This record gives sequence, structure tokens and C-alpha cells, in this order.
Amino acid sequence: MKRLSFIVLTLMLILGATAQDIHFSQYYASPLTLNPGMTGLINGDFRAAANYRGQWFTIPTSNSVAPYNTYQGSFDASLFRKKLRDNGLGVGAMFYADEAGNGSLATYAVMGSLAYHQAVDRYGRSRLSLGFQAGYIQKRIFRYDLLFEQQFDGTINSFNPFIDDGESNFNQGNFGYFDLNAGALFSSMASDKLSYYFGFAANHLTTPGENFLDQQAEKNELDMRYTAHGGLSIQTGKYFKILPTFLYMVQTQAQQINLGSGFEYSFSENFKGFAGAWARIVGGVDGFKNDAAILTVGGEVSNTRVGISYDFNTSGFRGASKSVGALEISLVYIHNQAEPGRINYERFCPTF
Repeated sequence: MKRLSFIVLTLMLILGATAQDIHFSQYYASPLTLNPGMTGLINGDFRAAANYRGQWFTIPTSNSVAPYNTYQGSFDASLFRKKLRDNGLGVGAMFYADEAGNGSLATYAVMGSLAYHQAVDRYGRSRLSLGFQAGYIQKRIFRYDLLFEQQFDGTINSFNPFIDDGESNFNQGNFGYFDLNAGALFSSMASDKLSYYFGFAANHLTTPGENFLDQQAEKNELDMRYTAHGGLSIQTGKYFKILPTFLYMVQTQAQQINLGSGFEYSFSENFKGFAGAWARIVGGVDGFKNDAAILTVGGEVSNTRVGISYDFNTSGFRGASKSVGALEISLVYIHNQAEPGRINYERFCPTF
């Protein structure tokens, strides 16, 4: 029964009208998937980031850790820092792999991004950033890992994979398309103790078609996804910061809101600790509902930051998942991070 439930979930993703994009609870630790305008907006020469998300570990699979696994990596750099002074030019690249079940349904993407950061005051303490991202996305499916209703054998009261599935128009194992994203961001150091930022991004500007069915079948357009996000960095003492953030995403009728705050404490010049809590709320045709409570802990040693978060499932699916949600691990390294007089965007939102 559990296998059948997973098959149903997989088929909903394959044959449904709207596909879902990847998402991270530690969205602030995956800047190039969040907003292309963040490319190269760092207080250093370059940044490397890696993220892993495993979801719903209680649903059994035969050859993977979790039924849903997402892997992401990115690299971005700030160019011509001395020549551009308080302005900046950022370039970057990222990839991700999103796999469902035993790898039966998978999405792979490789993207490149470019952003320009323009100072809007005479001291360079406020910046307006604009970025673009383009690349190629491929989706594939192992058809013969799936079971269809036509393959149910009443004589053995079970599914028989050797029976023809009857899906004559289901003949594409994979397809790919060009994708284009854009984003803008405003960041500012209002004072030595208060910084803030807010941004907006639009994904899938080309609204590409997706379909595993026959080439003659009608294409399902991947609708544009819009993201708004922002946060504050509030220095409340010599060693303590409060870092509230928000995220809002909408794609057709599907909506998601993340609200919460991180708390950072500096134990020494080279070591900081971090903890935080967020709530994720999802919305659709039935209105808004609680989806997960997210707890995060992490630390920073010199220029390397590690974060671990866990999603506690609070949705209607918690019975099947036994309230087990998702585990995420993030790693961010910034080379040559410290540079006096430069805005450090990483301080504006938690990276753990």
C-alpha cells in the first residue's frame, strides 16, 4: 500500500498540469536559486555553496535514502572590485539535481547568472542589484519503474510489471528546455546596528512546455514563479544579532510563505553560533494551511558556515509521514570575506 501511495504521488508530478520547482527551508543558504540578483553580492572574492535536502524518510524506497532528494551546488564571484569601487559585477554558475523515489523521476539543471550592483548613495552603504540567469533544464523518467492500473493482476491480487501498461503515448524518457530567470534586490546598512534587504525574482520567463507524453500531445506550460523575500539584521549587543526573514512564493494557485527569525552569537572573532525557527505556510484553492515548523542550528568558523535544519511536518500529510518532514544540510564558504567599508550582504540574513 505504501508503494502504491508513492506511485500515485509520482504520477501526479508526471502527469499533473503544473510542475513544482525545488525549494529549500534554508533558502538563504542557496542564493542563486533564490534570486539571480544576489550573484556576486558578497564581501569577498568568491563564494561556494552546497545544499542537500532529503524529505519524507518514513516512505520506503528500494535504493535511495529518502523518497525525495535534492542536491544543489553553486559558485559565484565578485569581479573588478577595486575598479568599480562601491559598485559591483557578479558572475556565477549553479546546478541542481532533484530526484523522486528510486530516481524514477528526476530533474537536472545547469544555470549561469550575471548581476550588477549599483551603489545608490555616496558612501556605498545602499545598493540596488539586478541579475539574470539562463540555463538548461532536463527531466527524465524511468517508465518501467512505474506501475499502472492496467498491470494489476487479479489472479495474484498484485501488480505484475510484465503486463503491458497500455500507455501507448507515454514514449518519451526525457526532455529538456532552455530557461530564463531574473531578479532585483535592494540592500542597505541603515546604521552600524541595523541592516535590511528585500528582493523580487521571476522564474521561467520563457514558460517552457513540459510533457512526458507523445510529441503530438499538448504541452503543459511551466508557469512563471514569483518570489518576494527580505530580512533585517539587528545588532542588539556587542555579540548578539537578531535576523528576522520572510519568503513568499507564488506559482499559479500554489503559494508558500516562510516566516521566522535567526539568532546569532559571536563567541570569538573567528567563531559564531546560530539558531533559528521558521514556520512554513502553503496556500492553494483551499486557502492557507500550516505545512511545517522549521528549526535550524549552525556555526561559522572563519569563512566557512555550516547549517542543519529539520522540517517538522504539520500538514494533513503528517499521518502518512508520521510527522517526519525534511532534513537539510548547507555549507557556504566565502573567500577573503572581510573588507572594511564594504556592505556584507551575508550579515543581512542567516546563512545557517
